[in-house]
Amino acid sequence: ERWTVLARTTGAPDSLRMINLGLVPGRDYVAFDFWGKRFLGSFRDTLVAGTVDPAYQVQVVCLRERQTHPQVLATNRHVSCGGVDLERVSWSGEALDGASRVVTGDDYELYLTAPDGWTAESVDAPGAEAVLAAPHDGAVRVTIRGARTGLLAWRVQYRRQR
Repeated sequence: ERWTVLARTTGAPDSLRMINLGLVPGRDYVAFDFWGKRFLGSFRDTLVAGTVDPAYQVQVVCLRERQTHPQVLATNRHVSCGGVDLERVSWSGEALDGASRVVTGDDYELYLTAPDGWTAESVDAPGAEAVLAAPHDGAVRVTIRGARTGLLAWRVQYRRQR
């Protein structure tokens, strides 16, 4: 998967045209605020990122082309939103499967979209404790604890409402 990471500093415009970010016009993108740990929503043509939090004086926004099924928004490991830790992610049937590089003693978080019509039912990460939080503002957080340093497979099972 490919995605764009945008860093904005205090005083930057609140909205940016997608074409000026090198993104394809007319496509929908999902945006996640890395430092604020919040889903900014889905955008087409113009990203409305809001004001930069004065506590950080920088906003890091991860932009991914929106899929018709649940997808990864970001991870908490690095400002690359998964660039250094996500080894693979795939959607099959009604499950999001992946493998991530994790570190002993450090909780690992995955932020996923919660699109209309889909409910995250369960999460499994053999060799670690995996907790699925309730959806909040269009996103779901998965927290993985107790993993040993290395590659860890995980799976989020969904149910599609018909």
